[in-house]
Amino acid sequence: MIVEVGHFYLNETDFDVSYLYDIKQYLPVDSIKVLFIDDYSFLERKLNLSSLKYQCEVILGDAVEIVYESSMVAYYDEIIALFNPKDICITRYRKQGVEKRNLVIEGELFPLATVEPYFKPTCLMLSLCWSLYRLEQGSTITVIDKKYYSVEEKVKKVISYIDDEQGSSLHEMIHLLVI
Repeated sequence: MIVEVGHFYLNETDFDVSYLYDIKQYLPVDSIKVLFIDDYSFLERKLNLSSLKYQCEVILGDAVEIVYESSMVAYYDEIIALFNPKDICITRYRKQGVEKRNLVIEGELFPLATVEPYFKPTCLMLSLCWSLYRLEQGSTITVIDKKYYSVEEKVKKVISYIDDEQGSSLHEMIHLLVI
């Protein structure tokens, strides 16, 4: 099992991992603990990753790996192929000259990527890729700050949609610990 013990942004200067004291008892001992780092949208890197990683390892008493959000872009096409093409729509914003690819589930838009004038997957899509990547290893736990909970809820809705399309039950293997 891969456990996301935190999601941090490279442009952050401060971080607090004290929540790990409260949740470490709920994490499986033999799980792989990972920090998910958003490096996709930021040119300036302010986050002290070595300090962040070290503090997490001290609190958890276990090794912590780092996975970068940008590495999930490689799975974009593979994930898009799981969607029914009739549920994909392109939204054009003429004034800005932007086109976005969305998934439509029961009338709700789930943004997947900006496709024009440049290609850039959304946070939702990269989190979806990350969740599906972890699900290949079995059940997952995501420790998520309540301010980002809405994105993870959308990820779960999209995974439920994939379950319906593929006849699977992956959404039952996702567990969120909200801090």
